[in-house]
Amino acid sequence: MQSILESVFEYQSLLARHTHLGLELDDEERARFLGLRQLLRGEWLETDDKRRGSRFPEHAQVEFTTPGGFGAGTLKDVCGGGMAVVSDVALRPGMRTVLRVQDEERASEYIFPCRIVWRAGQVIGVAFDGVPSRTGWGPWPGEFRFDRKRAVPSLA
Repeated sequence: MQSILESVFEYQSLLARHTHLGLELDDEERARFLGLRQLLRGEWLETDDKRRGSRFPEHAQVEFTTPGGFGAGTLKDVCGGGMAVVSDVALRPGMRTVLRVQDEERASEYIFPCRIVWRAGQVIGVAFDGVPSRTGWGPWPGEFRFDRKRAVPSLA
């Protein structure tokens, strides 16, 4: 099963290809984009609608840029348009930041350019604003063999 972070990354990547890079999506990508948009509905991040319960069960730790440094918090909620992060770092609406979230279970790291759209106490609402990136640090996909009989082809 695909994680919610992976779904958000894929959705934002397809959106960014079209809006930020000016590339057209093919039929398969367009269908995937529309399906992910339906799955990840939730444009509530443009204003604080007083949601207080977490819809993100993992409570992943996030790191983000601040003026002159870095901050940290806990991911509280996520949808296709942005995230809610609990942190006592003072970020104000209108500020831009870059969020880094690690998915330990899938050995992936996600980087999302964002802008702050609201703050309610210690909860910060961020909207995605740019081209996201993903890296992985998981195990090698196959075993290494140095004889002619390879179990898995090696790629460089």
